[in-house]
Amino acid sequence: MASFCSSSSAPALRCLLLASLLLLALSCGRKAERNAPAYDLGASDALVESGLSLEQGEGRWQEWEQEGKLAPQVARILQEENGHRELMAEASQLLQEQRFHDFAALLDQAEREGRATPALLELRSLPQALQALALFCARRPYGKSQDLEDSLNFLSPWRQELSRMAPKTFPPFWASQEALLASLRQEEFQRDCRKWEGELELCLLTRQWASRIVSCLEAFPRSRGEGEAELPVLLAASPEEWLAAREWSAARELASWLRWQELSPENRKCLEERLDREGPLTIVGKLLQGRLARSPQAYMEALLLWQKAMEAASGDFSPAFLAEYRELLPPTGKVAPVTGVAETADFLYRWLP
Repeated sequence: MASFCSSSSAPALRCLLLASLLLLALSCGRKAERNAPAYDLGASDALVESGLSLEQGEGRWQEWEQEGKLAPQVARILQEENGHRELMAEASQLLQEQRFHDFAALLDQAEREGRATPALLELRSLPQALQALALFCARRPYGKSQDLEDSLNFLSPWRQELSRMAPKTFPPFWASQEALLASLRQEEFQRDCRKWEGELELCLLTRQWASRIVSCLEAFPRSRGEGEAELPVLLAASPEEWLAAREWSAARELASWLRWQELSPENRKCLEERLDREGPLTIVGKLLQGRLARSPQAYMEALLLWQKAMEAASGDFSPAFLAEYRELLPPTGKVAPVTGVAETADFLYRWLP
């Protein structure tokens, strides 16, 4: 606030000094031009000193006026300007101390007495703006985009006022909050995508939920803001595109499962290499690894993962991939025990028809 006061009064000071020089020039009559007396250096010194005193908030204008060093009009203007500076400084101090009631009373009194300048009156709405900003900051940190968006809308009416009073700090602060809002929206969108990917995966792998696959795909989020869901894009692209991508993802494993019949031998070889190198990220990825390597062990591991994922589901469910798994079993139906699971064959066959 102090910087605002000093910057706004500097032009006024220059105008006052110019007016003082003009008044001194006009006071010298044309008749005196022929017999001009010696220049009064005391008046000149008083004018310079009055300017310096105005910057420091103190001056001897009445004394200089009585001594004839300053014209009465100049002394009065300088006294008024000093009063305006003192009033602005007092208002600034009250704002810094958050004494908003006293600030409002000061403005009302100055307006009644005719001492309120336009610059001072421009501060009238600032207390509300500062209170709104304090409330906005008190709610931080924001973990949800909707909460931040609501708070930005609440603060928006005072955005222009705060930007005008703090041009170097508030606009960057506002921009950072808008960037945070965009980031939160993107994070939430990605979480929604992962949630839908998980639900789609369980529909693909659970026999009783097979009828929900189409509706789940139709309900999959496509885009939000600048974010775009990965899975719908992959399903519309060629297998070569997503298999050759630098970064591997759960969506790429789901796309490979959904479009398995379209994968060429070269595509399947590339998929097997990616899964071996990156490691499967989903149950579907583990099943793809088992299918490509014809590994009963990988199917068994996928079965355990599926069982854990279905713990919260109520009802009687069975894996949709058991028939494919049984084709890999030896004729006796026995498989090598899996660590942590006793009697693996009995554990498996309780789901078989």
